[in-house]
Amino acid sequence: MIDLFHPYRIGKLELGNRFVRSATWDATADGDGAVTDASVVLYEALARGGIGLIVTGFAFVSAEGQAGFGQYGVHNDKMLPGLQRLVKPVHQFGGKIALQIHHGGISAVNTGHAALVVSRIPTINKPQHVMNEGDIESIISDFTLAAVRAREAGFDAVQLHGAHGYLMSQFLSPLTNRRSDRWGGSIENRGRFHIEVIRRIRQAVGTDYPLLIKFGVRDESDNGLILDDGVFTAQRICEAGIDAIEVSAGSPAAGK
Repeated sequence: MIDLFHPYRIGKLELGNRFVRSATWDATADGDGAVTDASVVLYEALARGGIGLIVTGFAFVSAEGQAGFGQYGVHNDKMLPGLQRLVKPVHQFGGKIALQIHHGGISAVNTGHAALVVSRIPTINKPQHVMNEGDIESIISDFTLAAVRAREAGFDAVQLHGAHGYLMSQFLSPLTNRRSDRWGGSIENRGRFHIEVIRRIRQAVGTDYPLLIKFGVRDESDNGLILDDGVFTAQRICEAGIDAIEVSAGSPAAGK
């Protein structure tokens, strides 16, 4: 029988036990996405509880990708001092902490310009800009720089948010990806964004830094991502350099 209190390893990351606090939006950041005193108090309390690995609430990798007010930002170097404040109490109490990073895509809050989308979604009534190659390359770079900042801030790992209808799952789902170029169509093409993000992050942070993902393995919607395609992509992202998968499902951006 598995002992949940026994130490566990993810790659080269040694955890004190098998308990993981899944990422949860806590709405404590300021208007710019910076960590506040309330953020630090929350993570100190979590660390005091003895959790092996704490995954933060999601942090946006670029300003136009912010999906909620009070959300953390990791989109520029100005965020580093605050993020370091989150790490410190967790390490003081012997825990490990991962920063979850994401881009909202169609789920981004109104930032004064059209939402970046994989394909136009007619059922969602907001200004939309279908991403071109330059846009996609820019966001891949944003994910990469965000992972580098997480490492510089002292986080023990990074977790990509590839679920719940945010940008990564928007690329994977046939409900939100109707592209006919190399980023759409087959499941291999729809999963290309995941592979490129992982590949670029690995190039930037090396093979030893733990890289995790919360992964939406299927949509709970008709004609959405099916389980077989989700499992196929999960295998591919592990081969590309993911160390651990937190499995989830459902895609609000796809309608459910």
